[in-house]
Amino acid sequence: MEGTSSRTEVGVASPSPPPVIDPWFDGLHQIVLSCFTQSRVEMECVAKEVGASNVPWTIASTVTILTSDVDVQRKVIVEYICTSNGIKPLLELLESSSHTKVGEKTAKIILELVSPKSGKQRTVILKQCLDVNYLSVAVSVLKQLLKGSGFSGTGTTGTASSTASSSTPVTLSLEDFSGNGSASSIVIRGGNSNTITADDLGNGMQTTMDLLWFLASAVAKDSHFPDKVRQMLKVKFFHDVFKKVFFAKSATHFPLLKILRQLSKCRNASEILGKDKVMQTVKKCFAVLNSQPHAKLLMLFEWLALLTRDRKNCIRFLKAGMLVKVLNCFRHWSHWKGKGLLKLSKSVISIYTHLARTKSGKKSLAHSDAISMIRSFCESCPQERSFDDVIMRACAMIHVCYGKETLPLERLECPIKFEVPRTSDSFTNSPLLLADSGSSSDEDDPEAEGDDEDGSESDNDNDSESDNSLVDEEEEGGDAPIGESRRQSRKGSLARSDSNSEVDNEMMSLDKIAQFSYYFREFSSQYTPEGEMKSLGVKMDKLEQSGGDCIIEEYDGNWPDDNGNLEESIGGDTPINLPHALSLPISTHKYSWTSRHGAKLPRMENLRKLYFRMANKTSHVSPFVKIAYPDICFGLSGKQVENLCATTDRVVLRKKMFSCIAKAVAETVGFRPKVVYYLDDLIDSGNMSESQLGKAGKGKLTLNNNDENEAGRFDSKSPLTFESRFESGNLRKAVQSGDYEYDLFLTSDINSSRHNQWFYFQVGNVSDDAPYTFNIVNCIKTNSLFNYGMQPVIFSVMDAMKQKPGWVRSGSQLCYYKNGYKFTGKKSTRTYHTLSFTLTFANKGDIVYIAYYIPYTYTRLMVEVPNLLSTVKHSDKVHCRYDVLCKSLDHNDIPLLTITGPIGGDHTRMQDRDVVFITSRVHPGETNASWVMMGILRKLLVGNHVEDLLQRYVFKIVPMLNVEGVVNGCHRSGLTSQDLNRCWMKPHEILHPSIYNTKMLVAYCSRVRGREPTVFLDLHGHSRRKNAFFYGCSFARSWRQEDRVTPENPQKLYALAESMSVHCPYFVMHFCHYDVRKSRETTARVAIWREFGITRSFTLECSYCGCDRGPSKGVSFGTSQLWEIGEALCESIGTMECKIQSQQKGEEIDAPEAVIESFIE
Repeated sequence: MEGTSSRTEVGVASPSPPPVIDPWFDGLHQIVLSCFTQSRVEMECVAKEVGASNVPWTIASTVTILTSDVDVQRKVIVEYICTSNGIKPLLELLESSSHTKVGEKTAKIILELVSPKSGKQRTVILKQCLDVNYLSVAVSVLKQLLKGSGFSGTGTTGTASSTASSSTPVTLSLEDFSGNGSASSIVIRGGNSNTITADDLGNGMQTTMDLLWFLASAVAKDSHFPDKVRQMLKVKFFHDVFKKVFFAKSATHFPLLKILRQLSKCRNASEILGKDKVMQTVKKCFAVLNSQPHAKLLMLFEWLALLTRDRKNCIRFLKAGMLVKVLNCFRHWSHWKGKGLLKLSKSVISIYTHLARTKSGKKSLAHSDAISMIRSFCESCPQERSFDDVIMRACAMIHVCYGKETLPLERLECPIKFEVPRTSDSFTNSPLLLADSGSSSDEDDPEAEGDDEDGSESDNDNDSESDNSLVDEEEEGGDAPIGESRRQSRKGSLARSDSNSEVDNEMMSLDKIAQFSYYFREFSSQYTPEGEMKSLGVKMDKLEQSGGDCIIEEYDGNWPDDNGNLEESIGGDTPINLPHALSLPISTHKYSWTSRHGAKLPRMENLRKLYFRMANKTSHVSPFVKIAYPDICFGLSGKQVENLCATTDRVVLRKKMFSCIAKAVAETVGFRPKVVYYLDDLIDSGNMSESQLGKAGKGKLTLNNNDENEAGRFDSKSPLTFESRFESGNLRKAVQSGDYEYDLFLTSDINSSRHNQWFYFQVGNVSDDAPYTFNIVNCIKTNSLFNYGMQPVIFSVMDAMKQKPGWVRSGSQLCYYKNGYKFTGKKSTRTYHTLSFTLTFANKGDIVYIAYYIPYTYTRLMVEVPNLLSTVKHSDKVHCRYDVLCKSLDHNDIPLLTITGPIGGDHTRMQDRDVVFITSRVHPGETNASWVMMGILRKLLVGNHVEDLLQRYVFKIVPMLNVEGVVNGCHRSGLTSQDLNRCWMKPHEILHPSIYNTKMLVAYCSRVRGREPTVFLDLHGHSRRKNAFFYGCSFARSWRQEDRVTPENPQKLYALAESMSVHCPYFVMHFCHYDVRKSRETTARVAIWREFGITRSFTLECSYCGCDRGPSKGVSFGTSQLWEIGEALCESIGTMECKIQSQQKGEEIDAPEAVIESFIE
């Protein structure tokens, strides 16, 4: 008597008090009635009163409407539930009546609401589920159902998403649903024909299936699902549900696998499941699921890949004999197609990689045919680009299996050390300071990411900000997970947080800020340009700042006179070799600083003498033995416009990856590797003097250059010669791995074991009859523009002697791919990347310099800036001043330039001028930022039509923030191993002197002078995107809730970008974005915007590569193009106010989403 049993379960006649009915059901009741009326539905025995008896009828009728083909009525029901937060009363009803027909129908409604048929409202409903704690309700209902007897495997066999289909009317019998013993039925004409009765469904199984399918949809959007389950201590509970239901009902396979896969994303949960003998459960699943391609088997492999991340689970995996199961399934990989094959191969390789990290797993893989099967798959897999990443993963896995995942270096840390000053505060005494700070991105997130402006270099990443086509792995599926928590500030959008207020108050006290009035003396009524000019070249009294930590003084170098002669000789008894080729005409070397104000430029020979003098004066930690030839030539790129090369040939890419795999398995290559250059040995051998190690002293080695005498010498029996011990040079080790092939290893940043990307080195003894292949093995970026048209740059000494152009892009067969060498750290799973390229040299015996991008050294800056200023020393059109902002950690000067229009006697008009701050080279490897900076200086000092611009603005320019990183060949950090673009929120006065003093200048301008800078601009280079573009700050795009409700002026925010798009053909407004991410709060752009309220706080990003949009599409960026960008920036600053005025007179500016499209890294 199932019907009697069912009526008893409903409990209508129970003496217990009737349930309290939520008014929400009354509203749903009225909506259902209106739907039936509009559909001309015949209703019988429907109670007219609103009460408890109408709830079962309302629920059943709602199911009928949601599963019918009438979309209009379905949308009405879904809209009501969505807007009224109806998921909460539905879940409560399900929990209170799980074993009844009402509970069964309620589960069906919830499932229909989260099905794809609900469209956009599906995401809203899932969000409401997270808000009402859906998980506790689901666990409670599953507990009740598990206690019943409905899990014997009998009952209906339809899936949770199946619906009856027929053309005859549907009759829904609702016996005892009215609660008064009468029968009610609903007839829908044109609906389904099956008669749904209480006998049609099993006892609780249908409710279980619907609930599991609902959970599968919810957990996919709940990023905190594993943590919630662990907090509820229900990890084993879900495993029990899986064991009881999975093998009883095939319709539950997919949702159960999806739930357990999501749960296993937490390592701790995976460990608990492993102890609960989950491997035995997975083994039984393989017996149930055949090896034919289908989604369930794919989900099982993905779950297994997550479980094996735990080492103990790997041992359990082997003991359960699972390796044979995986091998047998993957043996038939040719039966899989498309994305299924891609996911399967990634999962299998992940499982093998996890196993290889254990001794028993490595042994098992070696004794089985797993490696040979993977190699066979890699050689025969589809040619789609997406499978390139699978081959890279296989390469990394094979390296681990054969124990070759460690770089062939004695230690990963940089062999050059710098003793970081210790101070009395807790910040500098922290052990984290002396350790490698790692990346500073989301990247993101180390090394991604994200990269570049904001320190994004990550796998997650992050580097900044990369093109969608450059993303390593994109999450497949629909919407992104919802429910991410965001930490919100307790203060206003521009106020500093409470945790930083004490430090900021100490650093930003008005007494300290007031001391920086010295750098704004042009606004003083007592300031005269004539008196300033008399002081040039004369050392001023030292001005000590707050306790003597930072000394500020005037430039004490020697200026060329009007005839171009140095006022002081080089000095010293050691002769300096000046190559004869350096006496070439200025036009040959394209040293194009020409004065438009009538002043004479110094002769080139005198500039080179000054370069030698300044190079020997520069302090350095790295061991220098020479001055690079391109530097004393003031090398630029060629006059001709260079086009981007073709995208990486994927046939070549795969060939190189297969070669990498062959090296890992130690196959015969016919050549014994030979180390030809090793910086560690040169330092440790003792052959280098203290002076060569960068120590100051009386016996300091005089740096010079003898390349012209050595060029042309060739020894056919000897390998290439390498050298990187010069300013900005970076090469640690060179290994000859073939007759004409070399594996190169870069030096990490000082005091660091990371940030390997920038390279600059010299090769000699080259042949002109064979191509050479260079493999730079330990790059850290997850992707690079070298795969998308970028080439390294080379400088030939013999070509320069023949009066040919300097730096040119060169290289063929360029590939950038993931290799098998693993990052430092036991838990690290990230691997290095290899940049491989082939060069053919035109001159036998030539000396060639190879670099990531055209170098720009600190010494060159210190030579060119005085040279530029000397051209306008007597000008009546521009006023400029050179100050030493501070000293770096290694006691090098950090210059500050002030450029404005002539200062007359009317100081009232001078006070009306706004200040523009421009900084550059906070990341030393971004040399293109310095070339943009020189374009700015070129425009302001010797450009045309700048009088109006200089009369309205005072430019405060710090051309090189990270001097130490530039000098010592670092890629991202300086001597403290910290990313200085992560120190702007709380810079340290001693450890981050350039950041600290620059921020104090901004503070003085904003809080003492009372007028915040109109523009703050930080120049950067981008390694994963093309073109030039801005990063800005918009309240509407901030991660903080209080920011998003703050009004802002979009005309003021976007005016500079719009003006730049008019003046600069390389600028792409479409690439700009104005997001304020939590991980970017300590960058210059965001910290200055938030703390001082500067709306136009921007980062200008310029690609290392070139342009792929607009009128300059296909043009590679050289020095002339970067100069043009700098010049266009000055013009844009001059016209941005006119742009705002024209917009105010005309139409309003478009919404940010319509004007600037934000992108995802």
